[in-house]
Amino acid sequence: MGRKSLSALEGVLRNNVRALLTQHYAGVPYRLKKRHKRVRLETLQDILQGKGGCNVSYLGPLADAFGLKPYQLLIPDLDTAEAQQAVSGKQLKLLKQIREEK
Repeated sequence: MGRKSLSALEGVLRNNVRALLTQHYAGVPYRLKKRHKRVRLETLQDILQGKGGCNVSYLGPLADAFGLKPYQLLIPDLDTAEAQQAVSGKQLKLLKQIREEK
């Protein structure tokens, strides 16, 4: 996988984490860390600042903190309100179809 693809993926992760932080914790990373001990504040800040620093093993605790599945953090243009209600890939497909029909 080339660096260009990785940067795009990091951008998706950063945008989704930023939106989720704003929705749930008023955009303050420390509030998330305070409630979820498995989330590393340093890694979270690296993601938000576009420095990368997130590996696959970190996606689980980060997703858990928002009540999501790890793969959901990597969905471009994630609707954060709908994502928490969708618990399966099948449901996400249905939501996408509904959105496209509107």
